[in-house]
Amino acid sequence: MNFSDWAESIKNIIEVIAILVGGGWALYRFGLFRERFPSMEISNGINYIGENSSEYLLELYCIVENKGKVRKWLAPLDFELLYLDESDPFERDLEINEEVSFKKILRNVTHYGNRKYWVYPDWYIPFVDGGSTKHFHHLTAVPKHCKYLILNTRFIDFNSKMKAVNYILFLTNENNTGSAKHWNDKSFEERIMEIGSKKSDFYYSQATIEIETIKKDRTQQT
Repeated sequence: MNFSDWAESIKNIIEVIAILVGGGWALYRFGLFRERFPSMEISNGINYIGENSSEYLLELYCIVENKGKVRKWLAPLDFELLYLDESDPFERDLEINEEVSFKKILRNVTHYGNRKYWVYPDWYIPFVDGGSTKHFHHLTAVPKHCKYLILNTRFIDFNSKMKAVNYILFLTNENNTGSAKHWNDKSFEERIMEIGSKKSDFYYSQATIEIETIKKDRTQQT
């Protein structure tokens, strides 16, 4: 065997070793840092901005932190704002695990029920890079008869932009939403099977706030 053959053999051996080492390191990180598991955190809340004779001006906010290593696309990243008047009774609802039921603040433009996007999909598909945090804001107004507010945010994390786009299109497709069986009409078994079949993870955050409390907090800050 001449020198060039020896050199080629050594080169091939080195390449094989490099592949094995790289694969082993990837598996090590996969297990050590739990990179195959979701590592997202979400919180939301409400800030009091001001008021006029009939309404409160409020800033809704949502904070999403990605503690993982890779970019995550968020879909649909939407929210719902609910309220109770001071005179409203605290009625428990079986459909929401016997939590106190709040009223819907009906909106002219929504994509599903009473829900609105934090970011309209035709603006851009929201994402959070690995090791970073993003803040989302929405300025709104509510009537002064509102005493208690609930803000809830939800999203599914996707590892590709196209998967997020396809999911949003599915939600907004009238044929799908019109023909699909409503969640409340499904049996317990059907709900469990649907939840179990999902490959992505569902994130949800809820904040319950009294208007007078956030007004006081605003005053103390200034």
